[in-house]
Amino acid sequence: MKRIKRKQLKENEFASAIKRLYFFFRRNARKIAVGGGVILFVGFVFLGAWVYQMHVAKKESQKLNRILELKSELGEKENALAELKKLAGQGKYSRLGYLYLASHWLEEGKLDKAKSALKQIHQGKKDFIYYKAQDLMVQLLFHQEKYEKAIQICEKLEKQNPKSYPRDVILYRKAQAYEKNGDKKKALSIYKEIKENYSQTFYGNDASQKMKSLE
Repeated sequence: MKRIKRKQLKENEFASAIKRLYFFFRRNARKIAVGGGVILFVGFVFLGAWVYQMHVAKKESQKLNRILELKSELGEKENALAELKKLAGQGKYSRLGYLYLASHWLEEGKLDKAKSALKQIHQGKKDFIYYKAQDLMVQLLFHQEKYEKAIQICEKLEKQNPKSYPRDVILYRKAQAYEKNGDKKKALSIYKEIKENYSQTFYGNDASQKMKSLE
């Protein structure tokens, strides 16, 4: 008998709870509908933002691939240079485009154009592209026989000791600058440092050859 009463009480409590829940939703139906609409709207906004970001990322990835393709096509296809110049002024990878343009024009001996392209990278963040641009600037100064200025840039880079750019490259450019400026003793000292600390790299091997020619 007690079990039946307890069961009946539980059923009554459940029925009462359902009834209260029903009346709650009935009284607050409008508020709930508005709240649900807001949540749905916010969900659509976030979904739209995610889709847009994915679209932008895809376009930037396509630009990067095209920039890399154009680099290998420079000097082979007539329109490659014009297309690279256009991409160099757009999007996330524009600095890479300017870097390839500067390198191409430096090889062509068009120093003013190379310098102009490098200036577009100068104010960027200090990553591999930035330091490679500084490396190209030093090589450009070699062409202009401005060796003192080249040494200054190399010393500045050496002090910064970047993790994103090989130190042996910086030291090698510095040694080249001293050698070209007529200070063979200083150049020899730096070449020796490169040989001792970076013997397994391209520049370590080249420094060894430089030492033989200067000694």
